[in-house]
Amino acid sequence: MSLFAFNISAREAADLDKLPNNTVLISINDEYVDLYSLKLDRNSPDILTVQFTDITEDIEHRGKIYHKLDIKTAHKILKFVSTNKSKSFLIHCAAGISRSSAVSMFIHLRHGHKLKDNFWRTSDPNTHVLGMLIREKIKPLDKLNNKVEF
Repeated sequence: MSLFAFNISAREAADLDKLPNNTVLISINDEYVDLYSLKLDRNSPDILTVQFTDITEDIEHRGKIYHKLDIKTAHKILKFVSTNKSKSFLIHCAAGISRSSAVSMFIHLRHGHKLKDNFWRTSDPNTHVLGMLIREKIKPLDKLNNKVEF
């Protein structure tokens, strides 16, 4: 059985009555917006809910400060991925294009999970999110073969 890491939109996640067998969900939500409605129980150990905005630098807009992915949240994602690496992943954000595709790409690079067939036509991974996950997980250079391991 091939494991997958598919990025999906909030609408697609909201339509799920249950998760497919051997599958977990990472729910990425915007700040200052109510959590996207899910029929699924957010308290389930098969669901990780995090909040950060689809930006590469923290910004202030109309009196509100919007935050990029921070180290604490990155570590929550890394721990959840590591704990569930033998399962498939559905990762959603608002549109299913940037934040969720960055997390999907990280899982693909780190654990070899299959990306959806149209990944590169429908996705534009957030470089800050992908870079943060890789930097926080990277191992030191292997002195014998100068190879960086993820």
